[in-house]
Amino acid sequence: MGGDLDDLKSKISKARQDSHIEEPSVSGPSAEVNTGMRAASEFFGALFAGILCGYLLDRYLGVAPLGIILLPMLGLGLGAYRANNTLNNKNK
Repeated sequence: MGGDLDDLKSKISKARQDSHIEEPSVSGPSAEVNTGMRAASEFFGALFAGILCGYLLDRYLGVAPLGIILLPMLGLGLGAYRANNTLNNKNK
């Protein structure tokens, strides 16, 4: 049984050495578009979450309009922060 496993390992390592398939890399305009879309989704996702949480807080705790005003502002700030981090991490 040990010989079968060693044989399989040697076949796998030989196949890896023989294959010249490289990982596809994303560069150029499509990389920029991907980064921009990710930053936009971070921004709008946080904003939408703030609006939804604010609405639910107002509805179930009865603190209207406090939640629908404050939590979207928090979501806006968080979204801008996360989008900024996404765009800055692209350069690293």
